[in-house]
Amino acid sequence: MKPVPQMPAMGQQAEGHEQAVWSNSTMQQKKVSQSVPDTTPLSKEEKRSLGQRIRSLNPKYLKGIVKIVHPDQKLVSSTLKFDINKLPPHISRELSKYVDQ
Repeated sequence: MKPVPQMPAMGQQAEGHEQAVWSNSTMQQKKVSQSVPDTTPLSKEEKRSLGQRIRSLNPKYLKGIVKIVHPDQKLVSSTLKFDINKLPPHISRELSKYVDQ
């Protein structure tokens, strides 16, 4: 039998990076995700690996890369160029997550 988790008091932080929100009428838990971007810079090895993984992606996934790197730009060709070293850390991390999916 699984142990019953403790209910946090209203407004208190639950385990992980989620906040538990309780409804007074139903006492049902709703989890609200607190998405905090990872701002840790990529190491040289991580950048090299990310570049290789991007280059090996199927071209149909380039739109996703463009949305992350240049969100206001549309993909007009099958060639995409940008400098991984000049991207902000949170964008590099988001790219890495996208490529790993």
